[in-house]
Amino acid sequence: MKLLFCLTVLAALIFSCASAQSCTASLNQTRQASWVDSEQFPRSLWTVEIRNTGQQAVTNVLLSIQGSINQIWEVVLVNDSLYRLPDWRLQVGGIPAGQSHVFGFIVNNNSTAAPVSLVSVQCGNVTVPSPSPSASASSVPSPSASASAAPSPSAGASPSSSPRPSPSGGCSLLASQVARSGAGGSWSDNSNRFQIYDITLNNNGASRLTQASLTIAIAADQAIAQFWNLERVDATNTFNIESFLLPAPGGSQSGLGYVLQTPLNSTSDGSSIGAVNFRC
Repeated sequence: MKLLFCLTVLAALIFSCASAQSCTASLNQTRQASWVDSEQFPRSLWTVEIRNTGQQAVTNVLLSIQGSINQIWEVVLVNDSLYRLPDWRLQVGGIPAGQSHVFGFIVNNNSTAAPVSLVSVQCGNVTVPSPSPSASASSVPSPSASASAAPSPSAGASPSSSPRPSPSGGCSLLASQVARSGAGGSWSDNSNRFQIYDITLNNNGASRLTQASLTIAIAADQAIAQFWNLERVDATNTFNIESFLLPAPGGSQSGLGYVLQTPLNSTSDGSSIGAVNFRC
């Protein structure tokens, strides 16, 4: 009986160890820009990629972010400085193995030290503490400042929407975008102005979508400086949408977006959603 009990405990420990080893994630942090607001308040814009480096779907993570947050998107505050994945990501089962979730934030300082640390990773019912929970952990890549390292803020752009429906038989996909307004929605440096756009997808058809892509229409002197939850096709402005982000029939999906870069001396203003292609 004692031998059977010991073997059972040993098997449970081996299973737990194997589960922990296959439930891992890494962070890639980049400081996109920094500036001084009203000539006295420092700000920095960061982008963070949470990559599932394990063999199981990461169903949630717990993150710690150092500093006073001015604005944040694509993660949800738990308490104090701790954050988790957004609800829409939890509803689609988390981050599949080998894939990533990207979020961003503006912090009220101009430090170049990586501000985000991974506290724990959850795969199903298994929660694995991070072996290096501090922000200075070696597993967190050093941030890289963008070429526009000293921007000053500009007035937020007013919201706009550019829907492009593309019905085809039992399929339907509507992609719309809104220019983010308020603090952190737009800013500028000595050469360019930047605007964040949030994209929403709506499936108004009766069939489930299996593939989709969209093209962002911009002027020749504009560029897409950053994007999240979109997969760029080569060096074009066409982006594939991961299948797990495609909305179910009658549903919608948010959490996609990009940053539009426009030269200060340009007469170009804004962007729009161009062609939307999809398959059932």
